[in-house]
Amino acid sequence: MVLVTSFSITNVSYFNQKKIAQSVILCFSSILFVYFLYKTKLVGLNSRVWVGLTIILVFGTVSSTLAPLPQWAFLQVGWYLLIGQLLFLCSYLYQEDKEHYIRVVLIGLIALCVLYLTRVYADYITGLLNDNWTTWPEQNRIELRKNGVLLNPSAYLGFNHVRFFNHIQTWTLPLLAFAYLYFKDRIIPGLQYLLLFFISSWWMLVFAADARGTMVASTLGLLTIVILFRKRCIPVAKVYLITAAAGLVLYLSLFLLPQNGGREILSRFGDSGRLDVWWFTIEQIMKHPFLGLGPMHFSYMGINPPWSTPHNFILQTAAEWGIPAVILATVLVTAGLVKFIKQSLHLSENEMDPRWLMWRIALIASITAALAHSMVSGIFNSSLSQLLFTIIGGAIIGEYFLCSNRELFRERTRISYMTIIIIGLLGINTVFVGYRVASDIPRLNERKKEFFEKFDTPFKLYPRFWHQGMIYEDTADLNKDEPQHN
Repeated sequence: MVLVTSFSITNVSYFNQKKIAQSVILCFSSILFVYFLYKTKLVGLNSRVWVGLTIILVFGTVSSTLAPLPQWAFLQVGWYLLIGQLLFLCSYLYQEDKEHYIRVVLIGLIALCVLYLTRVYADYITGLLNDNWTTWPEQNRIELRKNGVLLNPSAYLGFNHVRFFNHIQTWTLPLLAFAYLYFKDRIIPGLQYLLLFFISSWWMLVFAADARGTMVASTLGLLTIVILFRKRCIPVAKVYLITAAAGLVLYLSLFLLPQNGGREILSRFGDSGRLDVWWFTIEQIMKHPFLGLGPMHFSYMGINPPWSTPHNFILQTAAEWGIPAVILATVLVTAGLVKFIKQSLHLSENEMDPRWLMWRIALIASITAALAHSMVSGIFNSSLSQLLFTIIGGAIIGEYFLCSNRELFRERTRISYMTIIIIGLLGINTVFVGYRVASDIPRLNERKKEFFEKFDTPFKLYPRFWHQGMIYEDTADLNKDEPQHN
């Protein structure tokens, strides 16, 4: 994640680069998971969870079969299966060596933060020396040239849209606050202030990008832990507020007052078109309440969607998978999160190690902020956000079972025929997803041109699976009836 965020070496767009990197990670981790499943039993989930997950998968499979473009629908279902495999693999790694897992995650997030901010500050200094240089966030790339020749076609350190970067900030701000608490007494004296500076600068970029979703979601995450834990969350909340305030000062000093490229805070008023898209989504849900349009089919050009996603994950899932599937998924996620919070509150009242209590509080703030942000954005559709979900979600699952009297994994003594069938199906899914992604890569740039030629649309791309996220087969798709299943 750190490398793919910080370096670009291919001639495809930033969004597609990150999707390709995510595909490699998911397919490789799926192979590890299949081997892991051969050696280990997943025993911690109760029967109700398994029944719920199975029903959701059945709904997705049937909906995909009946969808206008089944290959895209099954790709989405297969993709979620790979994410689920990585989620449980992360929870296993967490249980094997909790402190090592946390340390690696925190160091990785700090590295991501420092590398990106180094680029931003270098960009800012260049802008001071060169009036023609456009600074961050309007300038999302650094070009390396030699004798006028562009050496890095896709540029260096960038995202196709600043909102994809803001998604990462929503997940990481609470964890970076904990990182300061974790490392402040373990590093060379004086370096803790440098770490505070970089965390504050991370906040500065939130304000400079006028990231309303991240601001509101982070505030809700902070309010959640304050309401739940009260005085016990003071260390995390204190770092959170101090770095946010320092970030605001940096933004005012470096961006707003000098008028040097940053956007004014809350300068974007209104719903940015979301209300119209949400109403369109509700109409699709009403037309296809039971099985939905089909996974990924909110992006299907046959229904003339205004965007590739409705910027609301619950509405998106209901429109594509159907109302029963989204209700089941919501109940499972809510029940799991409530159990983790209740366990954390109980442990906080029983003299739990303050360091690990702060870690739990940071995890709750992070997942709460992400869930809140998903109600107004595509945070669960972007590649690095999905990977952060597996890392943070895996830590939550692993932490819950470590502190309970139940085991999540158990070494196998024998392997059943059902397990062999499941392993075989998971292997087929990995091959299918890997093949679909690999076969698409050579045509990514061609598909963008084809999209503009086939459809009377402005030259604007709406990302979903790929940077050009709308799905279709040919122009005749526009004249086809809408999906028939309901």
